Amino acid sequence: MVTPVTLVSVDRANLTKTVQLPRPSEMTMSSTVPQSSPEQSLSPQALYGELCQSYRAIDDFRSKLLGFLPFVSGAGILALLGPLADSKPDLLLPVGLFGFFVTFGLLCFELHGIRKCHALINAGKRLESRWPRPEGVPDGQFCSRADQVVDEPFASGVVYSTVGATWLYIAISAITPWAWVASVLAAALGLAVVVWYAKVWIPKKEPPFMCPKGQVPAPREPGLVSSGPEVRRSAK
Repeated sequence: MVTPVTLVSVDRANLTKTVQLPRPSEMTMSSTVPQSSPEQSLSPQALYGELCQSYRAIDDFRSKLLGFLPFVSGAGILALLGPLADSKPDLLLPVGLFGFFVTFGLLCFELHGIRKCHALINAGKRLESRWPRPEGVPDGQFCSRADQVVDEPFASGVVYSTVGATWLYIAISAITPWAWVASVLAAALGLAVVVWYAKVWIPKKEPPFMCPKGQVPAPREPGLVSSGPEVRRSAK
Protein backbone atom coordinates (compact mmCIF):
# COMPACT_ATOMS: atom_id res chain seq x y z
CA MET A 1 0.00 0.00 0.00
CA VAL A 2 1.28 3.49 -0.93
CA THR A 3 2.02 5.69 2.11
CA PRO A 4 1.18 9.38 1.56
CA VAL A 5 3.67 12.12 2.33
CA THR A 6 2.36 15.45 3.62
CA LEU A 7 3.89 18.51 2.00
CA VAL A 8 3.07 21.86 3.61
CA SER A 9 3.63 25.16 1.82
CA VAL A 10 3.09 28.54 3.52
CA ASP A 11 2.03 31.55 1.42
CA ARG A 12 2.20 35.26 2.30
CA ALA A 13 -1.06 35.15 4.23
CA ASN A 14 0.29 32.30 6.40
CA LEU A 15 -2.27 30.01 4.85
CA THR A 16 -1.42 26.34 4.61
CA LYS A 17 -2.37 23.91 1.92
CA THR A 18 -1.93 20.18 2.30
CA VAL A 19 -0.99 18.03 -0.68
CA GLN A 20 -0.67 14.28 -0.43
CA LEU A 21 1.84 12.63 -2.74
CA PRO A 22 3.29 9.13 -2.74
CA ARG A 23 6.86 8.59 -1.69
CA PRO A 24 9.23 8.31 -4.68
CA SER A 25 10.88 5.25 -3.16
CA GLU A 26 7.53 3.51 -3.07
CA MET A 27 6.65 4.24 -6.70
CA THR A 28 7.75 0.79 -7.82
CA MET A 29 6.42 -1.68 -10.31
CA SER A 30 4.75 -3.65 -7.54
CA SER A 31 2.48 -0.71 -6.74
CA THR A 32 1.18 -0.39 -10.27
CA VAL A 33 1.26 -3.90 -11.75
CA PRO A 34 -0.82 -6.59 -10.02
CA GLN A 35 1.17 -9.62 -9.08
CA SER A 36 -0.06 -13.01 -10.14
CA SER A 37 -1.20 -15.33 -7.41
CA PRO A 38 -0.15 -18.97 -7.21
CA GLU A 39 -3.62 -19.97 -8.38
CA GLN A 40 -3.09 -18.06 -11.63
CA SER A 41 0.12 -19.93 -12.55
CA LEU A 42 -0.03 -22.72 -15.12
CA SER A 43 -0.77 -26.17 -13.80
CA PRO A 44 1.34 -29.11 -15.01
CA GLN A 45 -1.54 -30.22 -17.24
CA ALA A 46 -1.85 -26.76 -18.81
CA LEU A 47 1.91 -26.54 -19.26
CA TYR A 48 1.93 -29.96 -20.91
CA GLY A 49 -0.86 -28.83 -23.25
CA GLU A 50 1.08 -25.71 -24.24
CA LEU A 51 4.17 -27.83 -24.85
CA CYS A 52 2.28 -30.27 -27.06
CA GLN A 53 0.75 -27.41 -29.01
CA SER A 54 4.16 -25.83 -29.63
CA TYR A 55 5.62 -29.14 -30.72
CA ARG A 56 2.76 -29.83 -33.12
CA ALA A 57 3.02 -26.31 -34.61
CA ILE A 58 6.76 -26.66 -35.29
CA ASP A 59 6.40 -30.19 -36.63
CA ASP A 60 3.50 -29.19 -38.89
CA PHE A 61 5.44 -26.25 -40.33
CA ARG A 62 8.49 -28.42 -40.96
CA SER A 63 6.35 -31.04 -42.71
CA LYS A 64 4.70 -28.48 -44.98
CA LEU A 65 8.02 -26.90 -45.88
CA LEU A 66 9.51 -30.33 -46.54
CA GLY A 67 6.77 -31.11 -49.04
CA PHE A 68 6.61 -27.62 -50.54
CA LEU A 69 10.32 -27.27 -51.34
CA PRO A 70 10.70 -30.19 -53.80
CA PHE A 71 7.49 -29.23 -55.62
CA VAL A 72 8.51 -25.59 -56.12
CA SER A 73 12.10 -26.49 -56.98
CA GLY A 74 11.04 -29.10 -59.52
CA ALA A 75 8.57 -26.73 -61.17
CA GLY A 76 11.18 -23.96 -61.32
CA ILE A 77 13.81 -26.27 -62.79
CA LEU A 78 11.46 -27.56 -65.48
CA ALA A 79 10.30 -24.04 -66.33
CA LEU A 80 13.74 -22.45 -66.51
CA LEU A 81 16.14 -25.20 -67.54
CA GLY A 82 14.85 -25.61 -71.09
CA PRO A 83 14.67 -21.94 -72.17
CA LEU A 84 17.89 -20.94 -70.46
CA ALA A 85 19.89 -23.90 -71.72
CA ASP A 86 18.94 -23.16 -75.32
CA SER A 87 18.97 -19.37 -75.53
CA LYS A 88 20.88 -18.01 -72.52
CA PRO A 89 23.21 -20.66 -71.06
CA ASP A 90 25.18 -17.97 -69.21
CA LEU A 91 22.23 -17.52 -66.85
CA LEU A 92 22.39 -21.11 -65.63
CA LEU A 93 25.16 -20.30 -63.16
CA PRO A 94 23.42 -17.41 -61.30
CA VAL A 95 20.04 -19.15 -61.36
CA GLY A 96 21.53 -22.39 -60.05
CA LEU A 97 23.46 -20.60 -57.32
CA PHE A 98 20.33 -18.71 -56.32
CA GLY A 99 18.37 -21.94 -55.89
CA PHE A 100 21.27 -23.59 -54.06
CA PHE A 101 21.69 -20.83 -51.47
CA VAL A 102 17.92 -20.53 -50.91
CA THR A 103 17.84 -24.26 -50.21
CA PHE A 104 20.85 -23.91 -47.92
CA GLY A 105 19.08 -21.17 -45.95
CA LEU A 106 15.98 -23.31 -45.55
CA LEU A 107 18.21 -26.18 -44.42
CA CYS A 108 19.69 -23.96 -41.68
CA PHE A 109 16.16 -23.11 -40.56
CA GLU A 110 15.35 -26.83 -40.53
CA LEU A 111 18.36 -27.53 -38.31
CA HIS A 112 17.11 -24.87 -35.90
CA GLY A 113 13.69 -26.54 -35.87
CA ILE A 114 15.28 -29.93 -35.17
CA ARG A 115 17.02 -28.57 -32.09
CA LYS A 116 13.84 -26.87 -30.83
CA CYS A 117 11.88 -30.11 -31.24
CA HIS A 118 14.60 -31.97 -29.35
CA ALA A 119 14.28 -29.53 -26.44
CA LEU A 120 10.47 -29.82 -26.44
CA ILE A 121 10.67 -33.61 -26.47
CA ASN A 122 13.00 -33.54 -23.47
CA ALA A 123 10.65 -31.22 -21.61
CA GLY A 124 7.68 -33.44 -22.46
CA LYS A 125 9.49 -36.53 -21.20
CA ARG A 126 10.24 -34.82 -17.89
CA LEU A 127 6.62 -33.85 -17.41
CA GLU A 128 5.32 -37.30 -18.33
CA SER A 129 7.76 -39.03 -15.98
CA ARG A 130 6.45 -37.02 -12.99
CA TRP A 131 2.85 -38.16 -13.37
CA PRO A 132 1.61 -41.41 -11.83
CA ARG A 133 0.88 -44.12 -14.37
CA PRO A 134 -1.08 -47.19 -13.27
CA GLU A 135 -0.08 -50.64 -14.35
CA GLY A 136 -0.97 -51.36 -17.98
CA VAL A 137 -1.31 -47.72 -19.05
CA PRO A 138 1.00 -46.92 -21.99
CA ASP A 139 3.57 -44.15 -21.95
CA GLY A 140 2.85 -40.66 -23.23
CA GLN A 141 3.65 -39.48 -26.73
CA PHE A 142 7.12 -38.25 -25.73
CA CYS A 143 8.24 -41.15 -23.54
CA SER A 144 6.97 -43.64 -26.11
CA ARG A 145 9.21 -42.22 -28.86
CA ALA A 146 11.73 -44.82 -29.95
CA ASP A 147 15.12 -44.02 -31.43
CA GLN A 148 15.07 -44.88 -35.13
CA VAL A 149 17.55 -44.54 -37.95
CA VAL A 150 14.95 -43.34 -40.44
CA ASP A 151 13.18 -40.47 -38.68
CA GLU A 152 12.28 -36.83 -39.33
CA PRO A 153 15.86 -35.47 -39.42
CA PHE A 154 16.93 -38.23 -41.81
CA ALA A 155 14.00 -37.50 -44.16
CA SER A 156 14.68 -33.77 -44.12
CA GLY A 157 18.36 -34.41 -44.79
CA VAL A 158 17.51 -36.50 -47.86
CA VAL A 159 15.11 -33.90 -49.28
CA TYR A 160 17.22 -30.79 -48.63
CA SER A 161 20.47 -32.37 -49.81
CA THR A 162 18.82 -33.66 -53.00
CA VAL A 163 17.24 -30.31 -53.86
CA GLY A 164 20.44 -28.41 -53.10
CA ALA A 165 22.54 -30.82 -55.14
CA THR A 166 20.17 -30.44 -58.10
CA TRP A 167 20.47 -26.65 -58.06
CA LEU A 168 24.25 -27.00 -57.74
CA TYR A 169 24.30 -29.28 -60.77
CA ILE A 170 22.44 -26.66 -62.82
CA ALA A 171 24.93 -24.00 -61.77
CA ILE A 172 28.10 -26.02 -62.44
CA SER A 173 26.82 -27.65 -65.64
CA ALA A 174 27.41 -24.34 -67.42
CA ILE A 175 31.12 -24.58 -66.53
CA THR A 176 32.16 -28.23 -66.61
CA PRO A 177 30.70 -31.55 -67.80
CA TRP A 178 31.71 -33.09 -64.43
CA ALA A 179 28.93 -31.27 -62.64
CA TRP A 180 27.27 -34.52 -61.65
CA VAL A 181 30.29 -35.46 -59.50
CA ALA A 182 30.04 -32.25 -57.48
CA SER A 183 26.29 -32.74 -57.22
CA VAL A 184 26.60 -36.27 -55.83
CA LEU A 185 29.28 -35.20 -53.35
CA ALA A 186 27.16 -32.24 -52.20
CA ALA A 187 24.11 -34.49 -51.66
CA ALA A 188 26.12 -37.02 -49.63
CA LEU A 189 27.79 -34.29 -47.59
CA GLY A 190 24.49 -32.54 -46.87
CA LEU A 191 22.84 -35.74 -45.68
CA ALA A 192 25.84 -36.61 -43.50
CA VAL A 193 25.84 -33.16 -41.90
CA VAL A 194 22.13 -33.27 -41.05
CA VAL A 195 22.35 -36.78 -39.58
CA TRP A 196 25.47 -35.88 -37.57
CA TYR A 197 23.84 -32.71 -36.26
CA ALA A 198 20.64 -34.49 -35.18
CA LYS A 199 22.16 -37.74 -33.91
CA VAL A 200 25.51 -36.67 -32.46
CA TRP A 201 25.88 -32.93 -31.89
CA ILE A 202 22.47 -32.16 -30.35
CA PRO A 203 22.46 -35.18 -27.97
CA LYS A 204 25.97 -34.21 -26.88
CA LYS A 205 24.96 -30.62 -26.09
CA GLU A 206 21.55 -31.53 -24.66
CA PRO A 207 21.50 -35.17 -23.49
CA PRO A 208 18.11 -36.82 -24.03
CA PHE A 209 16.02 -37.46 -20.95
CA MET A 210 15.49 -41.13 -20.16
CA CYS A 211 11.96 -41.94 -19.02
CA PRO A 212 11.58 -44.49 -16.21
CA LYS A 213 10.36 -47.87 -17.31
CA GLY A 214 7.40 -49.66 -15.80
CA GLN A 215 4.86 -48.33 -13.33
CA VAL A 216 5.43 -44.82 -12.02
CA PRO A 217 4.24 -44.46 -8.40
CA ALA A 218 2.23 -41.45 -7.36
CA PRO A 219 4.37 -38.73 -5.79
CA ARG A 220 4.05 -38.32 -2.04
CA GLU A 221 4.32 -34.81 -0.69
CA PRO A 222 5.75 -34.29 2.81
CA GLY A 223 2.75 -32.30 4.01
CA LEU A 224 0.22 -34.94 3.05
CA VAL A 225 -0.60 -37.76 5.45
CA SER A 226 -2.00 -41.04 4.19
CA SER A 227 -4.95 -42.84 5.71
CA GLY A 228 -4.70 -45.53 8.34
CA PRO A 229 -2.53 -45.56 11.47
CA GLU A 230 -0.45 -42.63 10.15
CA VAL A 231 -3.53 -40.38 10.35
CA ARG A 232 -4.03 -41.20 14.00
CA ARG A 233 -0.38 -40.58 14.81
CA SER A 234 -0.39 -37.26 13.00
CA ALA A 235 -3.57 -36.23 14.81
CA LYS A 236 -1.82 -36.72 18.14
